[in-house]
Amino acid sequence: MPTAKNPPIGAGTKIGRDVGTHSVTIPSGSTSATLGIGPAAWGVFQFPAAMTGTSLTIQFSVDKTNWTTVPTSGSEANPVSFVANQTVQIMTIAFSSGWIRFLSNGSEAADREIKVTLKG
Repeated sequence: MPTAKNPPIGAGTKIGRDVGTHSVTIPSGSTSATLGIGPAAWGVFQFPAAMTGTSLTIQFSVDKTNWTTVPTSGSEANPVSFVANQTVQIMTIAFSSGWIRFLSNGSEAADREIKVTLKG
C-alpha cells in the first residue's frame, strides 16, 4: 500500500540548500579561471593532489576586473598552505562579492584543477 506524501511546508515555500560543485583550473602559470559564486552563502575548495606552489590565495571581485585578496578573521588563513587533497572552507566574507579566483604562489608546471562546492 503506497504511503501518503507529506504536504509542502508553508504553502508553496521551498525550503532547501542548493548545492553545486564546480571546478576551476589554474593553467600552467599561477592564476585560476574565475568562478561566479552568485547567491551562495558558504563553500569549500579542495586542493589538487599535486601543486608546484606551496599555497593558494583567494581573491574576490564584484566586476571580474578589480580583484582584492579576501580578508580573514579568527583562525582563517589567506593564503592557505598547500596540503594534497585537503578541503578548506572559503572565507565567509568572500560571499559578499560575485566572483572568486585562486592564485598559486608558484608558477604551476601543469594545469591544476581545484574543486569548489558552494551552498546557498
